[in-house]
Amino acid sequence: MAKISNLTELTTATDTSEIVINDGTPTTKKITIANLKTSLGVNYTKLVCLITQSGTDAPTLTILENTTGATFSTVRQAQGIYQITTLSTVFTANKTLVLANNFRYPYTIDINRTGATTITIGTYNGDSTSDDVLLNSSLEIRIYE
Repeated sequence: MAKISNLTELTTATDTSEIVINDGTPTTKKITIANLKTSLGVNYTKLVCLITQSGTDAPTLTILENTTGATFSTVRQAQGIYQITTLSTVFTANKTLVLANNFRYPYTIDINRTGATTITIGTYNGDSTSDDVLLNSSLEIRIYE
């Protein structure tokens, strides 16, 4: 029998990857990543980042965690209107949740899923769109299964 420390390490796993598990019985079993996530209550993928926007530049994302498998970019559409985009269709309708905070007072922010590949962010000073509102603002996008 091989020692676990001598096995080749798997550095990435998919939902169909299997893990050997010992549940305390004499029989060793296997579980898929998908079933393990379900057992642990992890039923979403996520993008967690800090977002900053200045002047007429597109926002920049500092990615803290990305379990979506997608690559993201940003675009400045107009003053105070920005998009986070991806080539992958990860933003599922009625299953995408966006959480944000830490933006500058007294401004407000509006974030919406506007397509399977796009999240649109609006930053406002009263009724007018405004740049320079996002400074290391926290953003989490969850896509539920």
